Amino acid sequence: MNHNQELIDIAHCISELLVKELGKRPYGANIIDELHAGENAHSRILKVLLKYSGGGKYPIYNHFLQLIRSRCQANVGFLSCNSPHIKNEDGHIDLLIKDGKDKKFAIIIENKVCGAGDQDTQLERYVKKVIKESFSPKNIIVIYLTKDGQKEVSEISLTDEVKGILEYSDESDGRYIKLDYKHHIIPWLEQIIPEMPIKEELLIAALRQYLDYLKGICGERESDKPIYKRIRKKMIDKLKLNSVQDYLRAIRDVSLLKEQIDIAVKELLQDLLKEHFYKPLYKLLDDLFSGYEIISEDYEGYHKYQCGFHCKIAVPTWNYTYLIFNPEGVGQLFGIVHKDIELHKVDESVCNALRERLRYDGETSLVWPWWKPLRVAVSSAETYEFLLDIENGKFFDVYSEWLKEVAAKTKDLEL
Repeated sequence: MNHNQELIDIAHCISELLVKELGKRPYGANIIDELHAGENAHSRILKVLLKYSGGGKYPIYNHFLQLIRSRCQANVGFLSCNSPHIKNEDGHIDLLIKDGKDKKFAIIIENKVCGAGDQDTQLERYVKKVIKESFSPKNIIVIYLTKDGQKEVSEISLTDEVKGILEYSDESDGRYIKLDYKHHIIPWLEQIIPEMPIKEELLIAALRQYLDYLKGICGERESDKPIYKRIRKKMIDKLKLNSVQDYLRAIRDVSLLKEQIDIAVKELLQDLLKEHFYKPLYKLLDDLFSGYEIISEDYEGYHKYQCGFHCKIAVPTWNYTYLIFNPEGVGQLFGIVHKDIELHKVDESVCNALRERLRYDGETSLVWPWWKPLRVAVSSAETYEFLLDIENGKFFDVYSEWLKEVAAKTKDLEL
């Protein structure tokens, strides 16, 4: 039998056994399990917890600052609890914490609990955004938050420039902090729950649900541990792991197989995009915007962003703007972008008309008169379930519906 096929067969066997065993568990109602929370959901949950005021004292937020102090390798004497301003997706930052009216410090949290890939200069862009808001570079902290500590930040995100700003070196991580849910957030929640006021019944219930959910995704639920132990025993028997050399061989084989599968999946994504996105897209554009021109098109985005692609389209009657699909931290953005904001951009009244007609109450920007993030694919990117949505046309349908609406509702606008 082909060695790779043998490994795949064993993986299928172990996976089926895990599903079967977990299905035998006593009933336990954790609603978050059913929501299949992605990075954005986890960041929103953290924001809600940190903003709990408890008589104006922010006990959860204060505990979180203590956790940061204990993990940071640089001097962070400026960290003290005052009046937190906490936002999700501020400039595409998963969670941004600013403290005090005098801009004492800023904490940038990049949430990778579901294993999403890093973007080019991602952390660098976030740090520069905060600096532009008049925060001192020496008072900026970056937290890279993963599920279990196995995922490392890439140098395309944590660039040399941002390392310098954060005082990151071979000797010290400076104000760059690597946290994870398994070893840091779970113990942190276990510590703060007993300290919550008894009257805060809903808060305590929410904390316990979230703690149980995190233990579940990290394999730390007490009720699940015997199951995982049986799974490991089955895996050891199947792989015939009888010596240290056997274990080392299995690690090498599985790592190589995963590497090749990842490459194959990325190639599959490109093929699916060509057949089930770009082909119907061009046909639709012919119908909606006769004479359109593709300015740029990038299939390689999937290699960098895991679930992203770039396509910029010139519409003949649009003098100032393009149609664009663009990968960003929130996943995939689609919208209308200015051609050159330095020379000319559409009038603010046009931006307002776009927002009203295309049913969008988000913020516009100098670059984007109208844009919207597509989160559907990103929420399942770690399991590649979005491949099915591309193949069955659901992925394209999102854009198709929007493009038809744009064509119908922008005819009288000077775009």
